[in-house]
Amino acid sequence: MQSGLHQEPETGLFGPANLGSRCAFQLAELIVANGPFDAGFAERAADRLWRIAEPVVAWSNANVAPPPEHVGEIFATATATADPRVADAFVANFNHPTAMWGAIKSPQAAQSWLKGVTAVG
Repeated sequence: MQSGLHQEPETGLFGPANLGSRCAFQLAELIVANGPFDAGFAERAADRLWRIAEPVVAWSNANVAPPPEHVGEIFATATATADPRVADAFVANFNHPTAMWGAIKSPQAAQSWLKGVTAVG
Protein backbone atom coordinates (compact mmCIF):
# COMPACT_ATOMS: atom_id res chain seq x y z
CA MET A 1 0.00 0.00 0.00
CA GLN A 2 1.37 3.39 -0.99
CA SER A 3 0.40 6.95 -0.27
CA GLY A 4 1.80 10.25 -1.39
CA LEU A 5 1.33 13.99 -1.14
CA HIS A 6 3.00 16.42 -3.47
CA GLN A 7 2.65 20.17 -2.91
CA GLU A 8 3.53 22.88 -5.39
CA PRO A 9 3.80 25.80 -5.94
CA GLU A 10 5.56 27.28 -2.98
CA THR A 11 3.89 30.06 -1.04
CA GLY A 12 5.00 31.60 2.18
CA LEU A 13 8.59 31.32 3.31
CA PHE A 14 8.94 27.54 3.34
CA GLY A 15 5.50 26.27 2.26
CA PRO A 16 6.10 22.74 0.97
CA ALA A 17 9.19 22.18 3.11
CA ASN A 18 7.29 22.94 6.32
CA LEU A 19 4.33 20.89 5.17
CA GLY A 20 6.56 17.93 4.38
CA SER A 21 8.31 18.14 7.74
CA ARG A 22 5.09 18.49 9.66
CA CYS A 23 3.50 15.55 7.87
CA ALA A 24 6.61 13.44 8.43
CA PHE A 25 6.48 14.12 12.17
CA GLN A 26 2.75 13.36 12.30
CA LEU A 27 3.27 10.10 10.44
CA ALA A 28 6.11 9.15 12.77
CA GLU A 29 3.82 9.74 15.75
CA LEU A 30 1.17 7.51 14.18
CA ILE A 31 3.70 4.76 13.50
CA VAL A 32 4.98 4.82 17.07
CA ALA A 33 1.49 4.89 18.59
CA ASN A 34 -0.47 2.59 16.32
CA GLY A 35 -0.53 -0.79 14.74
CA PRO A 36 -1.24 -3.06 12.99
CA PHE A 37 -0.10 -1.38 9.81
CA ASP A 38 -3.01 -2.36 7.63
CA ALA A 39 -5.54 -0.57 5.42
CA GLY A 40 -7.23 0.95 8.48
CA PHE A 41 -3.93 2.44 9.62
CA ALA A 42 -3.31 3.82 6.13
CA GLU A 43 -6.76 5.43 6.07
CA ARG A 44 -6.28 7.00 9.52
CA ALA A 45 -2.87 8.29 8.50
CA ALA A 46 -4.18 9.71 5.22
CA ASP A 47 -7.06 11.45 7.00
CA ARG A 48 -4.77 12.97 9.63
CA LEU A 49 -2.21 14.15 7.08
CA TRP A 50 -4.86 15.60 4.77
CA ARG A 51 -6.33 17.64 7.65
CA ILE A 52 -2.88 19.23 7.93
CA ALA A 53 -2.19 19.51 4.21
CA GLU A 54 -5.55 20.60 2.82
CA PRO A 55 -5.43 24.28 3.88
CA VAL A 56 -1.80 24.58 2.73
CA VAL A 57 -2.62 23.05 -0.65
CA ALA A 58 -5.75 25.19 -1.04
CA TRP A 59 -3.93 28.39 -0.04
CA SER A 60 -1.08 27.63 -2.45
CA ASN A 61 -3.50 26.88 -5.27
CA ALA A 62 -5.37 30.11 -4.55
CA ASN A 63 -2.15 32.02 -5.20
CA VAL A 64 -1.72 30.77 -8.76
CA ALA A 65 -5.26 31.35 -10.00
CA PRO A 66 -7.13 34.58 -10.57
CA PRO A 67 -8.76 35.56 -7.27
CA PRO A 68 -12.46 34.87 -6.89
CA GLU A 69 -14.73 37.88 -6.42
CA HIS A 70 -14.78 37.68 -2.62
CA VAL A 71 -10.96 37.73 -2.46
CA GLY A 72 -10.96 40.68 -4.84
CA GLU A 73 -13.21 42.44 -2.33
CA ILE A 74 -10.54 41.97 0.34
CA PHE A 75 -7.96 43.57 -1.97
CA ALA A 76 -10.37 46.37 -2.85
CA THR A 77 -11.08 47.08 0.81
CA ALA A 78 -7.37 47.20 1.55
CA THR A 79 -6.66 49.61 -1.29
CA ALA A 80 -9.79 51.58 -2.21
CA THR A 81 -10.62 52.51 1.38
CA ALA A 82 -6.95 52.88 2.26
CA ASP A 83 -7.58 50.81 5.37
CA PRO A 84 -4.14 49.59 6.39
CA ARG A 85 -5.64 47.15 8.92
CA VAL A 86 -6.89 44.93 6.10
CA ALA A 87 -3.62 44.98 4.18
CA ASP A 88 -1.60 44.48 7.37
CA ALA A 89 -3.73 41.54 8.50
CA PHE A 90 -3.54 39.91 5.08
CA VAL A 91 0.23 40.26 4.88
CA ALA A 92 0.73 39.19 8.50
CA ASN A 93 -1.13 35.94 7.82
CA PHE A 94 0.38 35.23 4.41
CA ASN A 95 2.74 32.64 5.84
CA HIS A 96 -0.05 30.99 7.87
CA PRO A 97 -1.97 29.06 5.23
CA THR A 98 -4.49 27.54 7.62
CA ALA A 99 -5.54 30.98 8.84
CA MET A 100 -5.55 32.52 5.38
CA TRP A 101 -7.44 29.67 3.76
CA GLY A 102 -9.99 29.97 6.55
CA ALA A 103 -10.35 33.66 5.69
CA ILE A 104 -10.78 33.29 1.92
CA LYS A 105 -12.33 29.86 1.34
CA SER A 106 -15.83 31.26 0.81
CA PRO A 107 -17.60 34.59 0.42
CA GLN A 108 -19.02 34.20 3.94
CA ALA A 109 -15.57 33.48 5.41
CA ALA A 110 -14.12 36.53 3.63
CA GLN A 111 -16.88 38.81 4.92
CA SER A 112 -16.44 37.49 8.45
CA TRP A 113 -12.68 37.99 8.24
CA LEU A 114 -13.11 41.55 6.92
CA LYS A 115 -15.55 42.40 9.70
CA GLY A 116 -13.18 41.02 12.32
CA VAL A 117 -10.20 42.92 10.95
CA THR A 118 -12.00 46.23 10.53
CA ALA A 119 -13.73 45.98 13.93
CA VAL A 120 -10.39 45.93 15.74
CA GLY A 121 -9.30 49.26 17.25
